[in-house]
Amino acid sequence: MPLSEFDCIVLGDDPSGLWLLNQLWQQSHGKLRLAHVSFDKDHTPIPLPTLVGSRFNIAPSISWSPEMLSPKGTKSWDAATVSKLFPLLGHLMAKPDLLDQSGKLMKALAECVRKEPDLIGFGEGLALTFGKAAKISPALSALYAWLYCEVSYWRPHDELPEGVFRFHWNAKDHFVEKLSPRGKLGISLQCRDQDPIVSQWVVFNDSWTKLKQLLKQNDVCDSLGLSFSEDTPPSRALYPVTLSVDPGIIPVSVRPVSVYFDSWEIPDMETEICPVQLIKSEAETKLVVWVPGAKDFSLDHLLADCRNGLGRMNRLFPFLTTAIKHIEPSLDLESCYSQDARQAVIETFESRAVESYHFCWLHSKLRISGVERLGPFMNTHWPFPWGGLIAAKELLGPMAKELLKPILKAEKQAAAAARKSAPPPSR
Repeated sequence: MPLSEFDCIVLGDDPSGLWLLNQLWQQSHGKLRLAHVSFDKDHTPIPLPTLVGSRFNIAPSISWSPEMLSPKGTKSWDAATVSKLFPLLGHLMAKPDLLDQSGKLMKALAECVRKEPDLIGFGEGLALTFGKAAKISPALSALYAWLYCEVSYWRPHDELPEGVFRFHWNAKDHFVEKLSPRGKLGISLQCRDQDPIVSQWVVFNDSWTKLKQLLKQNDVCDSLGLSFSEDTPPSRALYPVTLSVDPGIIPVSVRPVSVYFDSWEIPDMETEICPVQLIKSEAETKLVVWVPGAKDFSLDHLLADCRNGLGRMNRLFPFLTTAIKHIEPSLDLESCYSQDARQAVIETFESRAVESYHFCWLHSKLRISGVERLGPFMNTHWPFPWGGLIAAKELLGPMAKELLKPILKAEKQAAAAARKSAPPPSR
């Protein structure tokens, strides 16, 4: 079979790995052979706080602010509103340099929460909507309240240069069968039903569940020093219910993302908060209701939670039931339906779930030199995707130094040869 050779291949769709590829391409001026393997059919944009994006040279798109909704009213979560509601946090927001000083930052946020405790509920709602940690500290809830005052959509897949080789696999079907340490050519990677690959660097870059599917061979996990059976699995997730609706039913003022609270008074993250996403295009308008639930869910129980989420939408948009064109997945599956129909809905929920984690990986290194891991589980004490971007930035330095060394050497040799062969200057 043909052999593909790369300087770096990233397997998976976490934005941190895509940012890493983009940076390598820019620093090498397109001279490295880079590849990306995507496991997702739909590449949804990432809500990125403007202050986080600026720290990683990510150009912002049109910015917006979330909206907080409850039966008692609405609050636009912009900087002016937040500063008025919580003056101490507003004072901190005027000092963005604090974000680069983690010790001082956490101390200041803890003091802020102590004096303005109502921040906690709003911050936890934003953490449930945008974060990856199953639980956060009160100080971190204040950080979410700060950062998510201004957000823009980031589309890292669209920013990959055309020169990056692209593949689309299914993680379940094309799992890693063999991974050999670096030889003279690099790391040898063999996936089921795919051509063999040799690369100087290999980065596994996706959710805990996707990596478990991709690295399900025990001998591969052992060689990398990974044990998914011992690591704490994600215990919570958000499950989407997508409503295709008549666009006329949605007021112009509705934000791209809203957070619905059953109560303003420190609500329960697992039962009293429901994120809502608005997706508009020329072709259609969709409302996506994100329902919190257990990772190992009972279908009947999750369907009941989804119907409750739909009830919240009916309170927000009184004429919604007359404007719904389609609901996906179907919410009327009772136990009398066929097992195949129920299994199809379970697989739909599982494939679209957004995981949250009780554990946190702090570094990207694995046992085999040149093989790294990135994903939403990296540094989950920071808002997503900040934690993963921190790990990717730490990895970028040594990776770029190694990969660019032969390129720089060749350029110096070429320059020296050009100088040697150049005719002497005329007198």
